[in-house]
Amino acid sequence: PITKDFFYPLNELPNVNFQVVSAEQLAISNEKYHAVVCSEVLEHLNEPHKLLNVLYHSLKNEGVLIVTVPNGKGPREVFVTKPVQSLKKKNNWLWKFVQWVKKIFGYGGTTVQSSADDLTHIQFFTKKSLEQLADTTSFKIVRFGKTNFIEDVFPFSLFTKRIKFLQKLDCAVAEKLPHTLNGGFVTVWKKKVSV
Repeated sequence: PITKDFFYPLNELPNVNFQVVSAEQLAISNEKYHAVVCSEVLEHLNEPHKLLNVLYHSLKNEGVLIVTVPNGKGPREVFVTKPVQSLKKKNNWLWKFVQWVKKIFGYGGTTVQSSADDLTHIQFFTKKSLEQLADTTSFKIVRFGKTNFIEDVFPFSLFTKRIKFLQKLDCAVAEKLPHTLNGGFVTVWKKKVSV
């Protein structure tokens, strides 16, 4: 999982302080941040607006919130996440087979970002629904970027995770496609501040 111990050695900027802080810690802290990164979190929450309210109050007025989420209608969510979650709910022989195959290919139950036991996606965001969520929590999305196309869709991921050229090609393809066909969104949010 991502920790400060991972990022500290990579940070060459003297004015940048990387912290891993829980939402609970943010809620009770009076500290205000110039930037907060919320990467691959919102899709796991029943009530993402509650976290966004905490983040809103944790940002300086001129601060930015960087949010990444999978595209709820993108290739990975449609062809991998939703079918796998459906199989998991059934907990039948096919689910056990999928777990066995994943184990053979070295896929554990965790990700680079998280070692949580349950990585179920509850929210399936579209560009429009993410913009609506930002609006209802007093944010405005000022940049809306794309991530990839099929890089993390099995079986393509067996190759793309190992071959840099394919990753670059996939990202280049994603840039040419409409948002609806991308694997995920990288966004920059700013507070709507009353003057």
